[in-house]
Amino acid sequence: MTLNKLAALAACLTLVLSCTSTVAQQQAEPPATVAGPASAAEISKRLAVRHIEDLPDAEGLAKYANAEAALVFIADNDDKMVVRVRALTLLRHYPSPRTLSFLSERAVGADLHPTVKAGAMRGLEGHNDVSTVVALLTKGMRDKDVRVAIAAARSLAADPQHAAALKAAGEDPEVSEQLREKIKKGEL
Repeated sequence: MTLNKLAALAACLTLVLSCTSTVAQQQAEPPATVAGPASAAEISKRLAVRHIEDLPDAEGLAKYANAEAALVFIADNDDKMVVRVRALTLLRHYPSPRTLSFLSERAVGADLHPTVKAGAMRGLEGHNDVSTVVALLTKGMRDKDVRVAIAAARSLAADPQHAAALKAAGEDPEVSEQLREKIKKGEL
């Protein structure tokens, strides 16, 4: 072999070895995770309980620093769908404009799973911006997925000041027949 061929072979071998070590290094390193508020991990564990009755209430959530931010983080990042949906629902305890905006995006998101949208509908319950909330919940009652529609109706039914909007939904032809019957029978 000539000296040029040996040099080319050595350069090629060096390149192959450097690529191999880079691939091995990448495989050894765990993927980067998005860091959330310090309380997110503990709250996430509390949301993974088996029974709904064991979920934290407003007082229980108040024990955690930045619980609102943690719930928002969990709703977008947790691996378990049930935990994400429960976080959305518990955001009803934080009627801030930021939370309302967050829930609004998830309540009407076309590409979101219906259980996520239903959780956001339940999370809208009790928010102070009545006109926005009623408009979102009314739109939710027209959703083709009955889980979303019923969650929206139950959120409306939870507040007596929304009785007129709920009654109107009982007559709305865009609301599913199943939900209209539940409204008329007072089953919410």
